Amino acid sequence: MFICRDLKYHTPLGKHFTCFILPALALVLHSCSAPATDPAPEKGAHITVIADTNNAQATYQTARQLTGAQIDSLYFPLTAALNDQNRMPLLLQHLNYLGQLRGKEKAAQALIARCKGHAYNYEARYDSAKVFFDQAITLYTELGYEPGLGDAYLGLATNHTYLGDFDQSLAYRYKALAVYEKLHDLNGINRTKTEMAIDFYYQKDYPKAVDTARATLAYYTKVGDSANMAYSQSMLSTFCYNLHQYAQAETYALASLAIRRNAGAPREIAESLNNLSLAYMAQNKKAEAVAVLQESLQLMQEAGDIRQIPIVKQNLAACLNEMGRQTEGEALIREVIADAIKAGQKDAVANAYKKLYVLYKDNQQFEKALEYYRHYKAWRDSLYNEEKARAINELNIAYQTQQHQAQIAQLKTEKQLDATRKSLYLAVALLIAMGATLTVIYLAGRNRKHKQLIEKVRQQLDQNKAALQAFTENIIAKNKFIEELETKLQEAQTATPLEAPAAMHTQISDLYQFKILTEADWMNFKILFDKVHPGFINRLRQQFPDLAPGDQRQALLIKLNIDNKECAGMLGISADSVKKNRYRLKKKFNLTEQENLDDFVRDFA
Repeated sequence: MFICRDLKYHTPLGKHFTCFILPALALVLHSCSAPATDPAPEKGAHITVIADTNNAQATYQTARQLTGAQIDSLYFPLTAALNDQNRMPLLLQHLNYLGQLRGKEKAAQALIARCKGHAYNYEARYDSAKVFFDQAITLYTELGYEPGLGDAYLGLATNHTYLGDFDQSLAYRYKALAVYEKLHDLNGINRTKTEMAIDFYYQKDYPKAVDTARATLAYYTKVGDSANMAYSQSMLSTFCYNLHQYAQAETYALASLAIRRNAGAPREIAESLNNLSLAYMAQNKKAEAVAVLQESLQLMQEAGDIRQIPIVKQNLAACLNEMGRQTEGEALIREVIADAIKAGQKDAVANAYKKLYVLYKDNQQFEKALEYYRHYKAWRDSLYNEEKARAINELNIAYQTQQHQAQIAQLKTEKQLDATRKSLYLAVALLIAMGATLTVIYLAGRNRKHKQLIEKVRQQLDQNKAALQAFTENIIAKNKFIEELETKLQEAQTATPLEAPAAMHTQISDLYQFKILTEADWMNFKILFDKVHPGFINRLRQQFPDLAPGDQRQALLIKLNIDNKECAGMLGISADSVKKNRYRLKKKFNLTEQENLDDFVRDFA
């Protein structure tokens, strides 16, 4: 009834092609074959039917009239179903309402954290997903509920795989495997081994990936699980492709396609067709590859999976380029850019610009190649920054929630102590006097500790300021060196205009890559900055939410008294662009002509 094959890995093969390496991953496998991953509702709780669960608020209003056990009997299977169907926006709405209803119950907290982890993995918000999976693991460990713990381990493993940390991914898979082996859960064991095959693949241990996938295929064949048979065959097709066993890759892709055609699910059929096209291209069956990709594209469009349509289009464009039909291929890539921008798929936009950059570089049109490289880098950096901002916001919310809960607990404790003190006042008068004396001694000692702590904090702040100053000076020195290198490169290009255009392009690309402050530099810079000026970045975002990442960066440099020329070097732009950015920044801060931008930023608190 539910679609259980939704999450994909988009893996570059060679320099042009992308395959659906994983027709399903941890996010979707857990609910198709595994048992319920959360404790069952209390005995005696009947299942309550809500007419329209597509309306999260209406469901919440009805659930408010139910008992705690009835709420669990409604929301636990509902969230599992929405997770199966990959309806993540609606799932997150229901989880927020469940938090309001049952947020004090540890089992509900664990469910909410685990499902949010899967949802944010699905939406490529990997830092936020990791926060919630870590919470889920802690809660399930405290509850002693191992099925939920195993699923959370697999979710975190998938998170690490997305981030390219395959060793950590495999470590968490082994933890999940140990849980399922302890439970004698064959479905969980084979689900985990299927995902371990993926890690072996990304570690380029293709023979081990093939052996593991074949073992899981044998299990699914034995139990008659056709959906997972097709899944394993689709993986084996890709694994064999990377082992250059193209005929075997074609055989597995066709077997997977046959099962999925029989099931009649358009999107799954489209995935198998896409992988089949790789085997065809490797065997120089270009016309067949184009045909199956065109069918795959049509099916993806029918299924309405806008996330995967750009992948199929890019593969089709690569085929057309290989056939010498570069005009058609380039036009298709431009369609991908337009569609992805409209759909808000920044990763697809970045990948499409990268393909244009490679295409023009291969044709030795270096000016155009550099232009598209800059577009690619800008989109990639934008995606990275937004993901980090979302993660920081999630961490802040989690921290504030924890603080509020601690304050509530403290108030309750103080109230209980006050009541006890009043009822026993006469009997413990002597103890109170003794307590007062001890309190004076304690406060005196605490004051000494506070003074020591203040001195320690002052020393730490001085160290942080020194580290930030050293970091900034190193970046400025680096940019001055890059400017000198750029001048020499331009002089060399002028002196020898006909020599080595390809090598010259490589130098220009490398120069552009190093001239702009890298994301790692910015992350280190912001960490040091926040230590010296705690909360400045968050307050700036809250008061001026329309600031672009570039505006925020320039504001930080102004706060540190970095002049325009040095700003230009650190931001990788011209001095004129810095001046324009300052004018735009002044408008966004709603400053008058007479007000000074530098004074405003330095005084902002």
